[in-house]
Amino acid sequence: MLDDPRHPRRVTRLASSIAGATPTALDPAAPILAAGDAGGVIRLWNVPPSGQPTLLATLSGTTAPQVTLVFSQDGTILASADSNGNVHLWDMFNVQAPVTIGDFATPEGSTLIGVSQPVSGPANRMAETTAGTNAFNTWDINSTAMIDRICASSGDAITRAQWNQYVAGQPYSPPCATGG
Repeated sequence: MLDDPRHPRRVTRLASSIAGATPTALDPAAPILAAGDAGGVIRLWNVPPSGQPTLLATLSGTTAPQVTLVFSQDGTILASADSNGNVHLWDMFNVQAPVTIGDFATPEGSTLIGVSQPVSGPANRMAETTAGTNAFNTWDINSTAMIDRICASSGDAITRAQWNQYVAGQPYSPPCATGG
C-alpha cells in the first residue's frame, strides 16, 4: 500500500522463488501478481496487502523468455509477449486454472517491444503490440468477431451430407449459422 509516495513501505516480498523473473504485472482488479521467467513460465501469485504471497497457478505453453506481461483493466485477460515475437492470451476467470484463449505471432521480421493493455468490454477486446521502431499493431481478440469473420470468408458452409461424412455420429451443428 502506498499511503505516502514520499515514504513508501514494503508490505510483502517474494523471495528467491521467482529468481530470474523478467516481467511482472499486477492485476488492477485483484491482489494478483504475474511474474514471467527466462524459461517462458509465468507464475501467478496472490499478494495480499499484508501477509505472505502464495502461488496460485503456473502457466506454461511457451518456452521463450517472457518480455512483457499485462492484465486487462478488469483483470479478465492476461496477455504476455515472449522474445520470439509471440503474444499469448489467458482467460483469468479462474485464477487458479487460467485457460489459454489465444496465441498469435507478430509480423515477420519485426521485434516485439511490448503488449499494451487489452481493452475490456464484451464487444471490443483488442491487444496492441509495437514492433521495431515504426510499427504499432492492434489485434482484435474478440472471439465472436473472429468467428464471424472466418464464417464470412470461408465460403460455403458444411452441408448435412458433408457433416455426416466427416463428423459421423454427432448431431448436425454447422459452425457457421448459415449452414444448410
